[in-house]
Amino acid sequence: MWRRGSGALALAAALGLALTGCAPKRQEAAGPTPYDRTVVNDCYTVDLFTVAKIEAPGPDVPAEWAGFSGKWGSAAWDGKWCHDLHILKIAANGEVDLMDLHAPYEPWAKPATAFRRKGFITKEGRLRVSYGAVIAEYWLENGRLYGLRKEGSGELRIAMLPRVNSRL
Repeated sequence: MWRRGSGALALAAALGLALTGCAPKRQEAAGPTPYDRTVVNDCYTVDLFTVAKIEAPGPDVPAEWAGFSGKWGSAAWDGKWCHDLHILKIAANGEVDLMDLHAPYEPWAKPATAFRRKGFITKEGRLRVSYGAVIAEYWLENGRLYGLRKEGSGELRIAMLPRVNSRL
């Protein structure tokens, strides 16, 4: 039976339970991810002799794919090997023309490179580029272009920023 004043008693009991740890706990902030250390603002790859023009995606290109378009950089694979990616053209069928640029990195015996490559956007919305023993996948998240590069048995990570005032 409900009595006058018993509401206050129930409220006090609920408050007591909450203070003893029965209330839902606050979620702790997530710590740094392996991608956080890959943003390197002063990363530099190579100078192109001929600037590759970026073609705006057409109206038939899905908006989520169009977000890949442009120059991406200020980042290094695992925070060590500088990398730029220029998405030059995106077709409605998901085919992508791009420039794949890397700085030299002697500890890994990596030379400076600049290659024009083809990629494609998967049904999951990831840009996949493969050549030789390398498979690189990129995806958009929170204004960054994230990437995972698989070569041999190793994996490298990167989080790239849009290049607004690029030298290239």
